[in-house]
Amino acid sequence: MKPISLPIDDCLDGLVSSLGAHANAVVIAPPGSGKSTGVAPALVGAPWATGRQIILLQPRRVAVRALAHRLAALRGESVGGSVGYVMRGEVRVSADTRIVVMTLGVLRRKILADPELNDVTALLFDEFHERALDADICFALARDVQANLRPDLRLLVMSATLDEATILPKLQDFSVHRAEGRSFPIETTYLPPHPNETVPAQLSRAVRKALAESTGDILCFLPGVRDIRRSLDILAERFEGATVDIMPLYGALPLKEQQVVVAPHDDSKRRIILATDIAETSLTLAQVDTVIDLGLRRAPVFDPVSGLTQLKTTKASRASVDQRQGRAGRVRPGRCYRLWAQQATRALQAADPPDILVQDVSDLVLGCCDWGAADISSLSWVDQPPPSSIARARDSLISLGLLNEEGAITPAGRLAVQLPLPTDLAAFLIAQAGSEHCKDAALLCALMAEDIRGLQAAGEDLKSALAWLKRAKTPQALTLKKRAGEWAERVAQSVPQTSAQEDGASDALGLALARYRLPLIAQARAGEVGRFKLSSGRGAYVDEVSSLANADYLVVGEGVLAGTEVRIQTGWPLKKEEVQAALSDLCEQHEDVDQDASGFVSVTTKTMLRALVLGKQRERLKPGPRLAAALHDSLMADGLRDLPWPKRFIQFQARAAFARTLEHGLPDMSFDALKKTAQIWLKPLLETVSSLQAIDGKALEAAVVGLTPYDAQRTIETLAPPVFTLPTGHDVPINYQADGPPSVAGKLQGFFGLSQHPMVGKGRVPLSLELLSPAGRPLQTTQDLPGFWAGSYQQVRKDMRGRYPKHPWPEDPANAKPSLMTKKRAAASGKSDA
Repeated sequence: MKPISLPIDDCLDGLVSSLGAHANAVVIAPPGSGKSTGVAPALVGAPWATGRQIILLQPRRVAVRALAHRLAALRGESVGGSVGYVMRGEVRVSADTRIVVMTLGVLRRKILADPELNDVTALLFDEFHERALDADICFALARDVQANLRPDLRLLVMSATLDEATILPKLQDFSVHRAEGRSFPIETTYLPPHPNETVPAQLSRAVRKALAESTGDILCFLPGVRDIRRSLDILAERFEGATVDIMPLYGALPLKEQQVVVAPHDDSKRRIILATDIAETSLTLAQVDTVIDLGLRRAPVFDPVSGLTQLKTTKASRASVDQRQGRAGRVRPGRCYRLWAQQATRALQAADPPDILVQDVSDLVLGCCDWGAADISSLSWVDQPPPSSIARARDSLISLGLLNEEGAITPAGRLAVQLPLPTDLAAFLIAQAGSEHCKDAALLCALMAEDIRGLQAAGEDLKSALAWLKRAKTPQALTLKKRAGEWAERVAQSVPQTSAQEDGASDALGLALARYRLPLIAQARAGEVGRFKLSSGRGAYVDEVSSLANADYLVVGEGVLAGTEVRIQTGWPLKKEEVQAALSDLCEQHEDVDQDASGFVSVTTKTMLRALVLGKQRERLKPGPRLAAALHDSLMADGLRDLPWPKRFIQFQARAAFARTLEHGLPDMSFDALKKTAQIWLKPLLETVSSLQAIDGKALEAAVVGLTPYDAQRTIETLAPPVFTLPTGHDVPINYQADGPPSVAGKLQGFFGLSQHPMVGKGRVPLSLELLSPAGRPLQTTQDLPGFWAGSYQQVRKDMRGRYPKHPWPEDPANAKPSLMTKKRAAASGKSDA
């Protein structure tokens, strides 16, 4: 195939030359400029590259395969010659291979297994702006290799929309190379939605316009597979026919269908390709000259509560929509239809957040520990992973047995690093090494690591899906079986197999899986078909017609957040009695104490698996140490106010609080303070009773007041006396309160003869006097009794004499005799009061 002149060609000589003097380089070139196909072949002939491989890294598997075939074709070869590729489950290289197109996950495992990378001369990080998690991990490890083991290793970062302000300051000894301009001009049209217009209707309108105004294939960007499937049916009904084919393109699409979409075709039919952002970069769709962009993306965001990674639909960034736009101008002048208002483009964020800031970093932490960098910050990251994410990942890896309690990697952890599986599935599979279920476990991991929603025959029930996979002979099933066989063989080498492989999937396998996916165990809600509660505490659900709807328990394989709940997409059903028996060692016992209307105390013992109650047992307790301990724990949780405190103690408590405001060093008698000494005074009282109400109030008061030294009690008595003695000789209780001065209430005639205002606190605090009528109704509140006698009392006397003529209303109350009787009774008794 004759090479086509591309903009990147102008900077290739300078790039090759600069890498003779510098270890690193940055290539910034627009979409369609040829960097993915031009840079690696140009470097192969460099003197410093002789005899070693150049690895060209791609963030997506479909791009790896397509790019390798494209590079090989440009060299007039078949894949596996001087150009090959490696990705999970596929290796097409030979002794002659000089350019290896590779996924980032494969490179991560390669670096950890062979830190010196002796067969590699350069690593090319293509589409680095996407900042996939594996890209950041590989880049950090590669820089460590370069700094400490291989100073001759070249690192290249390539992108069309690189965040230069973030990336460039993190590099050392580098040169920057730019290719200006797209290959062909692109005309951009904005088509915002009409009021109440659905996405399929808006897309149909744009497709109709594009078919009329352009001649090549049309590439439509939609956020997810569900959107593609929904739009595929509608567009096929309206447009598919003799002149148009409508085709999907996404990562989980079977290989043969992907190859059909990517391969060149004759011009007898135009294609409308409905794609996720998998088609943003690296893939060359030869006859595409038109792009329709909804401006949306499905971004993975980790939910630490459920332990699931959520695919969330958001607006695409400016960098992303620019990449998509560039797809229209790769082979000839093109058109781009953006289905939003032009002014909305300015509001888009500049770039998508890096995965390292929003995703689960368990793989990262485990890989760094295997590398010898248990201190994650010791590596040179473009963006440091958040400390909270690292701490959460460490806790998870310790619980999975991949790190020990000190945070050092275990033998199982080292094996897990080499498995292309999430850490929980890797730990699960390794735990089955040597068991009769090892091969089935590997098959189950292959299913769960794949998007089995694309395997319609597999279904949503993982147990049934595993049985299907063992029987199936479809190309995709055979690929999964081969992959699983390799994993099983690898882990079996670590622990010898002890018995023959059992035929058929056993529920024991589902229970074993549950132990490694504890946050994703779902318990059915009683009386609610299809409704569950996760052990993480989140609600979850399946459709009522789902085959999983009536399960007692599920181990969730895949799910997505829908609001605050998880919509379960796949799961392994388990029976209630199996879960309770098999996972009992992972459960904790919680006791809840409650008291019925009769005053008897019962303890409900709950068997808890995180937030799930697997079982409970209720028992009425008799007096003794266990009841005492249960009552004590309940009081410590709920507070001491439920005890039968005598009114006199509550008053003493208030008096003590008032006295503490006047004199330092007095004991704190508040309930919060008493909780701290409850072991001393409360526990003996609880050991002989059947309920809190059965505690003797006097004994309770004596136990607490007995903690107060005698001198302190005397001081409280002096500063905060319990009563005020009226001139009549009657004692009136003093009300001590936190939000006001101490107060007393009494009939006004009882205060006659007082010429000075009553005080407490050794004469420092005036009492608030609530003066009442003979009928006990408030007349006046005062903290200045002499002022009241001399002032407003005369008006009170005037108002009250006619209403209460039988009671005394002297003109000079400060010098009058006090009396709580009527005048007639007082005269008859010859006393001031009775």
